[in-house]
Amino acid sequence: MAQVAGRPFLEHLLGWLAGQGVCRVILALGYLHQQVQTHFGSHFEGMALEYSIEETPAGTGGALSMALSLACFEEVFLVNGDTFFAVPLSDMIAFHRKNKADLTMALKSTGDISRYGGVELRHQVITAFREKGGRGPGYINGGLLLLNRSLAAFLPREIPFSLERDVFPEWLKSKRFYGYPVDGFFIDIGVPQDYSRACRQLPRIIRPTC
Repeated sequence: MAQVAGRPFLEHLLGWLAGQGVCRVILALGYLHQQVQTHFGSHFEGMALEYSIEETPAGTGGALSMALSLACFEEVFLVNGDTFFAVPLSDMIAFHRKNKADLTMALKSTGDISRYGGVELRHQVITAFREKGGRGPGYINGGLLLLNRSLAAFLPREIPFSLERDVFPEWLKSKRFYGYPVDGFFIDIGVPQDYSRACRQLPRIIRPTC
């Protein structure tokens, strides 16, 4: 709900999803979830909104597990709530289906992976994740993932758990985990300088006529 150019960041993100043809969104929320629910209600720009609420912290993996229980389509996009990555979703779906992937992660090439950690890619298949702190160029997780809903059966039953630490390393061993590099605009509002850049640039990118 951080204000970006006079509107909550989530409004920008949801507006972009609506423009990509998304018709239903499940918002995984925890602390102060009432603020989001009150602001958005059950619909936004033609999309139906549903809410998956953590009564106690569930971790990134637990939040996904709870949200997937409300999903009704076989293919589900997982989108971070504090990043924006201009990925053509229809193209990503085509890539996912062509490769018969279980998961497809949108990747952003950057000159320095230290803030995010890196993703190693070989022939479009993700082979490893590198911890934060390493330096140099490479791919990073762009905060946008396409996965098959059936993977819910392979998530841990005990909550909380982490997707990044507890799930992804195991799925690399047994699932078809593909990387989808995209040379699109990417921003993470988690640090002051990028938050300021988002305030300047994001409205022009998502809503050029505003």
